[in-house]
Amino acid sequence: MSIVKDLLGKVQPIDLKSPLSVLAKAIFEVSGEIDKNKMSGLTSGELLAAGFDLAVSAAYAKLVGNNGWIFCRYGEGKTSPKLFYPFVNACPRCLMKGSFVFVPSKKPASG
Repeated sequence: MSIVKDLLGKVQPIDLKSPLSVLAKAIFEVSGEIDKNKMSGLTSGELLAAGFDLAVSAAYAKLVGNNGWIFCRYGEGKTSPKLFYPFVNACPRCLMKGSFVFVPSKKPASG
């Protein structure tokens, strides 16, 4: 039971004006409207699950710094050079073209 007390001691109030809180509220409201009007063919649970994934991705992206981006020149002359933030140990653009180019992963720590 002391684990629960320890966790409760770390509780912080939710900032309802934070961008993530505003996003969560909008997702909840929009998913209810979409479900009510049967516009998507998805259940409210599926809509909320997709919204949750979006919110978690937004929270994760907030941790991405302004360093560690890679510059890909794949197909010089055919396509524009692009900047990518590598979450996996490969250039995503090259990977989609069938070429594995190792780059160190820069994803933020989990948890």
